[in-house]
Amino acid sequence: MALLPAAVALARHVGRPFTPVGDSALFDLRVHDVWPPGPLTPLTGAYSRMGWSHPGPLLYWLEAALAALGGRSPTATLVAQVVLEVLAVAWTARLAWVTGGLRRVLPWVAVQAVVAAALGPERLLVVWNPDVATPFFVLLLLQAWVVAGGAPRRLTGLTVVAVLLVDAHVGYVVPVAAVWTWAVVGLVRSERRAGNRVLRATTWIPPAVVVGLLVVVPAALDALRRPPGNLVALVDAALGRGASGHEAVLGLHGGLALLAVELRWRPPWLGGPDAAQPFTGAPVGASPAWLLIGAVILGAVWWTGRRAGRADLVRLAGLLATASAAGAVTLAAVRGTPFEYLFYWRVALGAGVGI
Repeated sequence: MALLPAAVALARHVGRPFTPVGDSALFDLRVHDVWPPGPLTPLTGAYSRMGWSHPGPLLYWLEAALAALGGRSPTATLVAQVVLEVLAVAWTARLAWVTGGLRRVLPWVAVQAVVAAALGPERLLVVWNPDVATPFFVLLLLQAWVVAGGAPRRLTGLTVVAVLLVDAHVGYVVPVAAVWTWAVVGLVRSERRAGNRVLRATTWIPPAVVVGLLVVVPAALDALRRPPGNLVALVDAALGRGASGHEAVLGLHGGLALLAVELRWRPPWLGGPDAAQPFTGAPVGASPAWLLIGAVILGAVWWTGRRAGRADLVRLAGLLATASAAGAVTLAAVRGTPFEYLFYWRVALGAGVGI
């Protein structure tokens, strides 16, 4: 059922012409620049109107590999993106099944389904980096929960998904970094409780290789190609020195208000209203007091886990609390108009806490 929208999108587009426009057209062009390797091969992510690019090229590379199977046409690029989203949902279901059976599969796949429904079917009809990233964020949360429980061999997969999300959109940097760090700290604690004071080198080497090949090497090559490099531009933007430095920061109250929208008694991911500014289309926040609902839910999960000796529930409450706090920090730092695509991950956080 969770894959049904993607199946319909695939059936609709396979073998039919697709003409991308706007950001989708630019994205499609860059996908076609990946192969054969040359001076145009992307070493950064999608370009931003603010004068910098998103952190890395992994999304381009993956879609180029899949699109090559379909003739490197715009339709093939669209199908490649849908396939990646299918992979995220299928990976979520598989990991939930092997680590907890049906009772773990149902809630996690439900989160994937309601997030997809909340974002709307039109995301499967365009080629755009914010759209493809969202289901992978749900997968990241599940992976982090599993890794923190004492599954060191899952750390490499967690790292790959983390790099993909950060590469796809800069808005994921803080939440992903917080979730990944929480998972690693939880893993170290779990191993120590099991009597393993030092994790084996085989645990750390594969993730380090992933980061080296997918993060360090492209960033270094980009700096050589276009000094001082995109990473410097991203740091300048974060410090308010870029093209957006003159724009106002949303602030903590505004960030909490946007996060609170997903935790109202009837949030948008359950069909509730989702007000937007009439001219910009930017979402309208809700009273931060609604966040108390999330706090009560997570507190109840934590307390139940402690009373019942369910360490998995205690970890789940800690994971979602950490991700939500990182999300609030990210939203508070948004400059200019807070367009919804900048933080699609807040839908996943709301659904994760609610479900």
